[in-house]
This record gives sequence, structure tokens and C-alpha cells, in this order.
Amino acid sequence: MSVFTVALLIIFRYVLKFNPLALVAIPTILGAGVALALQDTLKTFIAGLGLAKVIRIGQWIAFQGKEGRVIDINWARTVLETADSDTIFIPNSQLQTQTFLNFTTNPCAG
Repeated sequence: MSVFTVALLIIFRYVLKFNPLALVAIPTILGAGVALALQDTLKTFIAGLGLAKVIRIGQWIAFQGKEGRVIDINWARTVLETADSDTIFIPNSQLQTQTFLNFTTNPCAG
């Protein structure tokens, strides 16, 4: 099998005038492009996983001057309901990287 592979590489290089390293470079470049395109989505997803250990549904939090009760946490965002029954959608990537105040958490509890 390895003799066949070497022969194929030689044919590509010298007979067809094609650089076989291009076969490695193309998927690498495509992979880097996809990774850059999905960077924000992956950041938000990972932040959502981390926030699940810090915030729970029903807790009262404040973020960037707004406060409310957490009514939903999913992979992309955390949803608050204010005292005026307004709904605030906060991207998890922002909530993970900025300071927020959790009024419900008791640091002395277990």
C-alpha cells in the first residue's frame, strides 16, 4: 500500500505537475475558515455551559443596569423577566465575560 502511495505522489508531482502538498493545504485552510466563522457561536455555547453552574432559573440578577428574574438559560442566551414584566435577552458570551450581580446566591451555603 505504501509503495502505491509513493508512486501516486511521484505521478502527481512530476507527470501531472501538481504539488501533492496542496492536498494537505486546502483542508487546513478550509478548517481555519470554518473555525473563524464559528468562533462567536462556540464562545457563546461554552459560556452557556459555564453559566449553568453559576446561575439557576428563578434567581434574581443584575447586569449592565438592568435586573430581573432568570426565566430561561439555553446554549445561546439567558432570559430575564424584570419587575415590570419586560423580557431581557442577554447573550451568554457577554454574561460570562462581564460582571453581573446575583442577588439570590448565598455564599455561605454549602
